[in-house]
Amino acid sequence: RESFQPREEMNTMLNRFNFLRRGRQDSAIAEAGSAADTSGLPPGHVEQTLLEWSPIFSEVTKRRGDVKTLRTFMNALGDVTDSYAKGLKRIAELPAMECDTSQSLSWGTIKHTVLQLSRYYEDTAKGINGRVMLGILECKHKIKEEQDRLQTTATRMLTEMQGLQAKHDARKKKYFEATEKAHLALTAEQKSRAEGQTNKRHERLTRERAARMKDAKMAHDKYQASLNNLQSAQRAYVKTTDDIKAQLEALEQMRVAVCSNQIKNFLRFREEAKVLEEKLVAGLQTACGKLDPAGDAATFKKWLDSQCQDLKINTYEAAPHHSVIRLDSNAKVTTSNSRATSPASNEAVAIYPFLPRHSTDLKLSVGDRIRLLSAKPGELWWTGVELL
Repeated sequence: RESFQPREEMNTMLNRFNFLRRGRQDSAIAEAGSAADTSGLPPGHVEQTLLEWSPIFSEVTKRRGDVKTLRTFMNALGDVTDSYAKGLKRIAELPAMECDTSQSLSWGTIKHTVLQLSRYYEDTAKGINGRVMLGILECKHKIKEEQDRLQTTATRMLTEMQGLQAKHDARKKKYFEATEKAHLALTAEQKSRAEGQTNKRHERLTRERAARMKDAKMAHDKYQASLNNLQSAQRAYVKTTDDIKAQLEALEQMRVAVCSNQIKNFLRFREEAKVLEEKLVAGLQTACGKLDPAGDAATFKKWLDSQCQDLKINTYEAAPHHSVIRLDSNAKVTTSNSRATSPASNEAVAIYPFLPRHSTDLKLSVGDRIRLLSAKPGELWWTGVELL
């Protein structure tokens, strides 16, 4: 009976040792030496069940970059819209037309239309730079804060799991070594008993076996404790991983919603602008329908005629010679214009004064008599000499 108890206990340890050596799961061993699987861990090394978080958070960072791209786009759109609004306002502030015409009335409608567009785009720019940009910035900052927090949690849990795994591996190794030493001590004791060695030597081997069995039991207890800690940490790690996964999905849903809403806001701005522009264009077409170019031209002509009705034009400077002279009273033909026929007499009398413009011209005074040398029909200028 004395030798049976250590052998039974040693068989239990050997069963446990062989169970672990075969590469199966860590598990508690019943007193009878049977393996009861209570670990809840998947087959293989525990470290293989840990997630590689780097590619996951890298993808989150890349998707957060899309929010930054959208922010840059909307910011540029807000600046362009604001500049456009200011440009339209400068146009609307141009002075009115001073003339009372149909164009001046249309010009007033155009200025009012441009001013309405300016106010709309000014409000649009404020909406983009305010409500839209605020929503994008809040989304970007929230994703970054949550990502940093979740990444810190995941890194901490991974570090803890790796530390527990290393500690568990070290205790497993010591447990293997202690079990082997106990097995050798028990074998030596059994061999000594079989060979009938002296009681003194047998007692020494018995003490050696008892000490090794005690060390093996202590190593097993530490090993079992580290296994329990590792299992508990693994369950916590799995739960935390599920929580991180759910929160990352929520962040992605928020990112998609914000991006989609801001793109829809941009489309809404464009649709509103299109409706407003169509309404204003209709107003401009109505104003253009009231244009009266013919009436404006007739009004101007009437005014110009009224200004020019008393105008006197001095034409004698440009008149030909036969327009400023008359024939002698004996002549049968008068010279009223350049188309006059040739005179019947070869003499004429000046009825208007004439100043010469060329060296060959005659200076005439009223009443001067000229002897005609050449006076053909259709000629503008006649040739003659002054009679003294």
